[in-house]
Amino acid sequence: MIVIALCAILCGAERWVDVAEWGEDNETWLKKYLELAHRTASHDTFSRVFRLLDAKVFEACFREWVMSLVGVVEGVVAIDGKTVRDSQDGPNTALHMISAYATASGLCLAQEGVRGKGKEIEGVKALLETLTLKGCIVTMDALGCHSNYKKSCE
Repeated sequence: MIVIALCAILCGAERWVDVAEWGEDNETWLKKYLELAHRTASHDTFSRVFRLLDAKVFEACFREWVMSLVGVVEGVVAIDGKTVRDSQDGPNTALHMISAYATASGLCLAQEGVRGKGKEIEGVKALLETLTLKGCIVTMDALGCHSNYKKSCE
């Protein structure tokens, strides 16, 4: 189910209904690589399975798997934050995503979401803790010059 969900999301699925439909539409192709004894799962089953997964454990395993494919990161890694469009929910502030981008390979290595612009420093610190960047040049915009940033990274 994880492989089907990953493939569907990479192909643009945004909801569990989309994931289930993608699985049905591509079942013949999927059977070349996966054992599907009882067809592909329904959207309700995808929803239940992913609700039961521990998000932090899943994220750690996923990052480890991706890094095994990518190998050692070299060169420049750019850290930058962006506000996610239309993410403000009533009184809640908009979602800001901090990303680490490996420029040589063209890959986004990791992202960390934070609520509110004032929380970006903690997001950068959390993001950097998940990556191994030994020997890399890490770049950042003016956020990296903030006086509180130095204190939070010590």
